[in-house]
Amino acid sequence: MATISTVSYIKSGRITLTRACTQTCRYCIFQSGENREFERIPILIEKLDKLSSSGATEVVFFSGQSPCDFPEAQLSLHSQNISSFAEYLQIISKISAEKKLLPVFEIGNPGKFEMETISNYGASISIGLVPARLDGQNEAHEFSKNRNPNAGKRLIESAHSAETPYRINFLIGIGESSEERKSFIRDIGKYCAADPFLQDVRLIPFQPLPNTDFRARPPLPFSEIAGAVLQLREAFPVHFISLPVNLLSRYPELIPYGMNDLGSVPIFGDDPVTPQYPIPSLEEIKNRLLKMDIFLAERISLITPIALNKPHIQDILSKIRGFPADSKSEKFELVDNKGCFICGKNNPRGLKLGFEYPEKDVAVSTWLSPIDFQGYAGIVHGGILASLLDELMAHAIIQNGFQVVTVELKTTFRKPTPIGVPIRIIGKMVDKRHNIFFTKGEILSPDGVLLVEATGKYSTI
Repeated sequence: MATISTVSYIKSGRITLTRACTQTCRYCIFQSGENREFERIPILIEKLDKLSSSGATEVVFFSGQSPCDFPEAQLSLHSQNISSFAEYLQIISKISAEKKLLPVFEIGNPGKFEMETISNYGASISIGLVPARLDGQNEAHEFSKNRNPNAGKRLIESAHSAETPYRINFLIGIGESSEERKSFIRDIGKYCAADPFLQDVRLIPFQPLPNTDFRARPPLPFSEIAGAVLQLREAFPVHFISLPVNLLSRYPELIPYGMNDLGSVPIFGDDPVTPQYPIPSLEEIKNRLLKMDIFLAERISLITPIALNKPHIQDILSKIRGFPADSKSEKFELVDNKGCFICGKNNPRGLKLGFEYPEKDVAVSTWLSPIDFQGYAGIVHGGILASLLDELMAHAIIQNGFQVVTVELKTTFRKPTPIGVPIRIIGKMVDKRHNIFFTKGEILSPDGVLLVEATGKYSTI
């Protein structure tokens, strides 16, 4: 039987604020010398209205690096009676909040005032990272300032100091070696994987674009991208790892390597950075994943308590589909990011339990307890045994394609379960009434002696 898993996504929208940018990266077409003005507020309001009515929960605002270094950009703000880029960000953040949208900013390397504004009024900032300097002749950043690994780390530190939630984007395939890429991912993981302000991680594989110096440069082979995803999973074991669905047609094949998220998926509009690569619809994505027994689950863009508990974020979330969910809410979605303590393959401290399904409605596993999980000397802790039974009984249901949560668990301990002995855990679904499943479970010694038994009730979502 195929393994059933879940990939999450954020229902999003993307809006370009200005294409003014002081960087000249050889692979990028975002910069424009034709129109460096900021989008006018009434036009933004129209776009945000459309986005909000479409059911999105966030909006990602784009601009180039240091846009106000250009006189045209400054004048366009002054013509709207806006004194600075920071004030502009504050205004659009407040409007986004009114429209029930979490504002996320992908604006290069913001200054102190812009960062503080995002911390006080926005949801998060997106930080682009590159794995090597690449500033030599004909290299990617020959004409770009502040596009190097150290600049990315400084921006992470700036976001942390300002208490600004952030996500990081790893751009790869722009000329770095495989070893440089691997070393950089490992280094950034050590630097910020435990930072509570870090929300999620995204891999952005280079794709050639017309009208750029790198238009003929070949993209990385799939094996290199898969290796980078695996490296990210090792460096960021508890975070969402995503990849833009418009930049690699083989994205479903990355799920076994550790990709568990699609990040921000725009529900309308093009990608302002790579418009030549169209974004598939949610229905296309969903159907493609279902063919591989992978479910698509929506999430919001903020995941850590330190981000969710900001007062202005709480105010926005209270308007988004009744979040946080109350007792009257009928809609509830679970995300399997492979971090489950019992069976999650991405949990470095978990048990990583495997399952067999010898017959319909039955799940079986074998486990040998190390001494870490003892209660009294030489005896497995009862809480661990109850958790194992809970997992096996749930998987007896999950194997049939249902997503369930535990409603009730009753455990009876018949005999002590010894440490260091392989035990057999069995879960069986015995009945179903409406959306409630009834189960039984047993733990047996190697010679078949009943050690623990349980009954459970589980509800579908």
